[in-house]
Amino acid sequence: MPLPLILIGAGIASAVGGAIAARRQQEGVKPKPQAPQRPSQPIATGSGTEGAATPSALRNTARWAPLVDQLRGDVPAWLLLGHTLVESAGNPNEVPKDKTGKVILLPGRTEPEKGLLQIDQATSKELGRDHAKMFDPAYNIATGVLMYRSYAKKLLSTTTFASSNDLWRTAYLVFGIGFAGTKPFLPTAPITWANVAQRIILQCGTNCTKCKPSRCRALRANERVWAVGRTLEMQTHALV
Repeated sequence: MPLPLILIGAGIASAVGGAIAARRQQEGVKPKPQAPQRPSQPIATGSGTEGAATPSALRNTARWAPLVDQLRGDVPAWLLLGHTLVESAGNPNEVPKDKTGKVILLPGRTEPEKGLLQIDQATSKELGRDHAKMFDPAYNIATGVLMYRSYAKKLLSTTTFASSNDLWRTAYLVFGIGFAGTKPFLPTAPITWANVAQRIILQCGTNCTKCKPSRCRALRANERVWAVGRTLEMQTHALV
């Protein structure tokens, strides 16, 4: 039986607060990554709705842990599990919809983002994958692994990172706003995620948690993926 899932990890407010505090440190002193703390509120998630990480969403995502571990290779389980929960709440048939229930298509697309990892049609084409198969959980996860490896390869061709977690958290930012959108926020190497987040907040000001730009939405999603992904990774360890 799956182990009971217990929410731990940093909440959005504490993560953003830590980045703001880092900005106030003496110039030239690199901020140290903050250890996750137990959130006072449910972790936000869910296919663009930013709803709570409900017990059902956690269970739905946790059931894919064995498949994730089978397919992930060098891509961390916390990234794929956290991404799955935040983007689809563990629903392999998920597609993005607006408030009226109409399926959302990105500009220039004929099909929506699909499945557990909400793979974009353009990503499928770039990776040589069949977008029609993205509702198949194994095919979707395998495509996500290829996607993240391509992001990591491109990032590592231009800079270096202080740790593998710093690399993969930045790779998830690329998923959210693209490589061109990410590049202006990459500090001097070796890069830490704390410094990337700090640069985004400096661009947006102290109201980053309330603003609309895609970079701030991506920052908030990144904190959710990190917090809930590591929780799921730890709690499903016995299953994988």
